[in-house]
Amino acid sequence: MARHRHSTHYCLIVTAILVALFLLASPFVAGREHEPAGSEERLRELLTERYDVLKQRLDSMKIFMDNGRVDPADWRRAVVQLHRAEAELCTTTADRVKVYEKLVAAMQTQEDWAVRREDAGRITKWQLAEARAGTLQARIDLERARLGRQAPR
Repeated sequence: MARHRHSTHYCLIVTAILVALFLLASPFVAGREHEPAGSEERLRELLTERYDVLKQRLDSMKIFMDNGRVDPADWRRAVVQLHRAEAELCTTTADRVKVYEKLVAAMQTQEDWAVRREDAGRITKWQLAEARAGTLQARIDLERARLGRQAPR
């Protein structure tokens, strides 16, 4: 009989501990209920935050680019990432087209710069070809946007 009371007492203590843990953990679990899986609002926040970070990075890189201390390929990648992030924030096809038009202009400027640098012997032909390919990809992305298609990642 004493053994039975001891087991019952042990079960009550374990149950009390489990209930206490459940009650302590509830606020942490409940906090997740306020943010449903796949929330449009949360997606928008993340897209906006990514755009802001990429914009800050490009602004920082511009200082070094102006002084010739940034690899042009890195600069082009940063420009493309920023514009694609901006395009993902757009809610209409017309707005996305405008973003891709800006991207084409930026890539064309980079390509023109590369042509002048290659003519002066400052970069190689493959670097010029890389700039040209970047402009062509931007034009392809623009045409896809005009057709209402998303640019590939």
